[in-house]
Amino acid sequence: MSYKNSYTILCVMLLVLPAFAFGQLKITGDVKNLNADSILLIYASVKSKQEKVKIPVHNGQFEWLSSWTETTAVNVIMPVGKSKMSFMLFAEPGEQKLSGDAATPATFKEMSVTGSNTQNEYVQYCTQMASIYAKYSHAKELLKSAPASEVPELKNQAESYYRQYFVTENENYVEQHPGSYLSLELLLKIANTGAYDKAKRLFESLQPAMRTTVKGRMIQAQLSAIQNGSIGREMQDFAFNDPAGKTIRLADYRGKFVLIDFWASWCAPCRAETPNLLTAYQTFKDKNFTILSVSCDEKEDKWVKALKEDQLPWVQVRGSGSKSFELMTYFGIKNIPSSFLIDPSGKILAKDLRGDALTVKLKQVLE
Repeated sequence: MSYKNSYTILCVMLLVLPAFAFGQLKITGDVKNLNADSILLIYASVKSKQEKVKIPVHNGQFEWLSSWTETTAVNVIMPVGKSKMSFMLFAEPGEQKLSGDAATPATFKEMSVTGSNTQNEYVQYCTQMASIYAKYSHAKELLKSAPASEVPELKNQAESYYRQYFVTENENYVEQHPGSYLSLELLLKIANTGAYDKAKRLFESLQPAMRTTVKGRMIQAQLSAIQNGSIGREMQDFAFNDPAGKTIRLADYRGKFVLIDFWASWCAPCRAETPNLLTAYQTFKDKNFTILSVSCDEKEDKWVKALKEDQLPWVQVRGSGSKSFELMTYFGIKNIPSSFLIDPSGKILAKDLRGDALTVKLKQVLE
């Protein structure tokens, strides 16, 4: 056979092969008891923007074709019973098939995927993490009825498993799998906690090809943001209004130790932390320490209502419109409650001090 004929045959083969195998993605699904006209896919596009795509469903079956150049985490959201649940799919160029049962949360969790190597990696990782979380839950359950003599040891066990589940295992996985897309997903979670030095070290350990992906660029952006709020940096000044409409600037607090507390009325963990903040304030308010709380509430009335309920003695401010969120974005804050302890010169001494950790740190710097 001549070279010309071989080349012609090869070209014909390329034309008849499925288009989704070359820079495209095809997702098909067959889900029992899926009572919906559509499902929702949410993912980060090549422009690092969140994309939302509604996919039509017919008798539990659906199909979606899209241009696709790299593995991407896609949140698949569908109704399960009377609520909605999400399923993490690591979509890779090529074809992925979803199958399962949306009758109950238990059956939904058994959803299976074929066609994605990263998905297989993710399932294995989740299985490993589930065993650790089971140990943590068991230790917490034993604490409820444990005699006083056993409480300290059980607390240590629970805290150890908690740290292993939420911190250690994620870090170890990234270190051991520098070429994995799953490592990118885990590293973004680490970066979102605000741990700059740790996240930067892990990011630099990734293979170059991973650092230039969409998720890699998102991590780089988050690293730049959390560096703005890293320990030792001067806290960016801001000016927001208190409930009476008076403008309060952070610069007004120069000369004092100040805890900048980001919270919201709808945030249950924030409200649960309030007693710890009140204890710290009452203990150290006469030692050149105060608190400045920044609300992330979008609606002023919700904020004012919470302030009346809590009756806290320190200054409360809120940025109009999206100003509070813009400040959070500048510092790379992804979750609340979040806090910064700054010294009299305006430099950041510590971050996210909660519970006893706040009191311990304040004793170190004020006594």
